[in-house]
Amino acid sequence: MKEKRIFTGHNMLLAGVALAVVLVLVFIFTEFFGFRHGYLEVAVAVICVMTILFIDRGIILQRYMDEQKVLMADIELKDVLYQLLQNTSSYAVNGDIYEEILIAAINAIHNGNQGSIIDLRNEDKVKYVAVQGFEREILEKMGLGLKDTYLYKETDGSMDKTVIIRNSVNYNKLHSNDEIISDLIEAGTADIQSTLCTPIRIQNQTIGLINIDSVLRDAFSDRDVQIIELFALEVGKMIQYHEILQENLYLSRYDSMTKVYNRGYFYEKHRELFMKEPKVPYIFVATDIDNLKEVNDAYGHAMGDQLLIKFVDAVKRYLPEEAIIGRYGGDEFNILFPNSTTHQVEQMMKLANSHLKANPLSCEGKEICVLYSYGVVAYPDEELDYKQLIGSADQRMYDQKKRLKGRLN
Repeated sequence: MKEKRIFTGHNMLLAGVALAVVLVLVFIFTEFFGFRHGYLEVAVAVICVMTILFIDRGIILQRYMDEQKVLMADIELKDVLYQLLQNTSSYAVNGDIYEEILIAAINAIHNGNQGSIIDLRNEDKVKYVAVQGFEREILEKMGLGLKDTYLYKETDGSMDKTVIIRNSVNYNKLHSNDEIISDLIEAGTADIQSTLCTPIRIQNQTIGLINIDSVLRDAFSDRDVQIIELFALEVGKMIQYHEILQENLYLSRYDSMTKVYNRGYFYEKHRELFMKEPKVPYIFVATDIDNLKEVNDAYGHAMGDQLLIKFVDAVKRYLPEEAIIGRYGGDEFNILFPNSTTHQVEQMMKLANSHLKANPLSCEGKEICVLYSYGVVAYPDEELDYKQLIGSADQRMYDQKKRLKGRLN
């Protein structure tokens, strides 16, 4: 333990000072009493040498120990950043990387107690992507803009360097109105005395900032600035990598045009639901746009794309929160309704159909309605086999399509 060390630089310096005091006392004693014995002079010389050695060694040892502390802090910081980077791919799927980054940043700064990470890519209203120790809901309701941040004010808008607010209470009184101060206190800033702010930069653009707050006044040092800047540099790379992973993950799961699940990911979600134990009752719906080919031929594929988007938007308007919709391919879409009845689903589909009739597309002065057919099957009441469930819904959809074929002119 640090407190049990005897030969620390600090203790050696104290020993040197003590010897210096002894030396002074010896000189006073010899001068006052007039002693001039040889052995006393030797003792004085020895004390002088020991004093110099203790002070010199103490200074060197203290410097060494300070350097070791810095080295250990750097190693710990690099370990933290390495762990964050290693976990980035899993955060893209299962978690929020920003909360983990903020916790690590607060732990990396000696006097850090609370903090936040703010996304600055919307100048009109900043977005709190991570908060520790504050009421996020209150902060978000305040609607603070880019120019309200400490970093913007203290860098005259350049936001290219770290700043320290050494007395947050006085700073807010000078630079914020009473309403903002009141909201900040309500959000949990009453005990905050100082703040460390650093930009997060990606490709030479400031995209966000990290605020580390302390309950101590003037809590942050130049060393803290070095640590948080190194942290933010690596975090910028990490966020860029994380966003690339998220984009790739999105593209692997969603249909790029209609923004619903693609065939592969819908299949995954359907299998998960089907395999649940105990069994969860659900309704499977197969749908098909009846007039997509005619619209493509008459008005072009761009209008056909609008027809698909219009259909999805109308259906999603009436879907319950737990429903799952995916594009099976071309003009076919499938929908899962967990814990719903056939009657409820039929009502929803009718509402979507009514909405589409009341809000047709317009092209070249003509109105184009989205026409579609669908088939509904209940699991496990009507089908227990996975493939037969899908096949039955498809068959019912095609039967409806045949019955309604005459509505196309």
